[in-house]
Amino acid sequence: MPGCAAGQECQGGACRCTPASCGGCCEDDACLGGNDPDVCGADGDACITCARNETCPAGACLCEAPNIVCGNQCVDPDTDDQNCGFCGNACAGTATCQNGACAAGGNYTFVREWSVDEPFGVAVDAGGSVDVADGNTNQLLQFTASGDPLNSWPTDSGPIGVAVNRSNGVIYVANTFSGTVQSFASDGTPGPSWTTAGGPNGIAVNQTSGEVYVAVLGTPDGDGIQRFEADGTFIATWAGSSCTFDVPTGVAVAPNGEVYVANTGSCVIQRFTAYGIFLSEWGSEGSDPGQFEDPQGLAIDEAGDVYVCDSFNFRIQKIDPQGVPISEFGSQGDGQGTFQFPYGVAVSLAGFLYITVPGLSLVQQFARGEGKTARRRDGETARRRVERSRRRGGEKDGKSGVGGRESWVVR
Repeated sequence: MPGCAAGQECQGGACRCTPASCGGCCEDDACLGGNDPDVCGADGDACITCARNETCPAGACLCEAPNIVCGNQCVDPDTDDQNCGFCGNACAGTATCQNGACAAGGNYTFVREWSVDEPFGVAVDAGGSVDVADGNTNQLLQFTASGDPLNSWPTDSGPIGVAVNRSNGVIYVANTFSGTVQSFASDGTPGPSWTTAGGPNGIAVNQTSGEVYVAVLGTPDGDGIQRFEADGTFIATWAGSSCTFDVPTGVAVAPNGEVYVANTGSCVIQRFTAYGIFLSEWGSEGSDPGQFEDPQGLAIDEAGDVYVCDSFNFRIQKIDPQGVPISEFGSQGDGQGTFQFPYGVAVSLAGFLYITVPGLSLVQQFARGEGKTARRRDGETARRRVERSRRRGGEKDGKSGVGGRESWVVR
């Protein structure tokens, strides 16, 4: 007659798995290896199934590195959305955990954030230093690429727009309440300053010519764009019947010199030549890809793709130069990778995105990727009831309505 299998002994006329015969674990009188997390055990004990992510290296369930124990669970901090990087760090909104960091909406990976009282405009120089307009303290703040403070310089009242000439490091600040543009050398030495025809908001620099473009509200001809030499010498105003704007807030210059303008009032992005000749426009009010709710800051990368702070949709949209949506990321919230009315956006040469969120008093840094592929949403999107009030900057030359800073109440 055949004998008992390895790990069994004959008891009462039947082959049985016993501690004396089995160095692994026993299941249905079979002696199993004991090092499989699905049948883990030793010394003839009953086999057990280890919990998710646990291993069974020596007949006992263990949570081994790089996994960690959070509460009574073994989790992978590189991928666990509720314990991303460390226990209790839950990714907010639609963000997911990728390589131990919360990634907003796909491959836009949240890197870090730091506090600024009321951050509005943001720009990044050729070396990666980050310049931020603090509207609450009336300062231009400068940080390293990782958010460590470098410098601070006082500005006129209501700094809201920032731009930098990457070839010489000159920084330009648009001050909406005082109606001025100031320039600073890279070491903070004040340079030329000048007044604008209306309240300045967004500001941008042509990196080839050095010319400065300023979005202004309340000029004699209406809202518009003013173009200046690098030293503030006036060149032209785009406004009136030839160029119709509706609360132009953001302005950016592409590598080819074309100028993009975000119209907060009409939810439209316009594209012009460097000389103000209208080329195209795209966008409408809504929440589908390529639609906007109060677009604010703009930035353009080296490939010519446009990044839009879609403020009331709590997201950043990436659009190609022809207006075709590429991707989007972000959602409403106060956690990592989420926003409360994002205002400013800048793209560094190293590929990082910097977003200012005045409502949270934060500057956020993201590693650039393709984000969530743009697609239409099915069905009817519920509309937010939004009450918007505009704070304008007092008086200028006896005329009211100079500012342009937004304040919001969301019901």
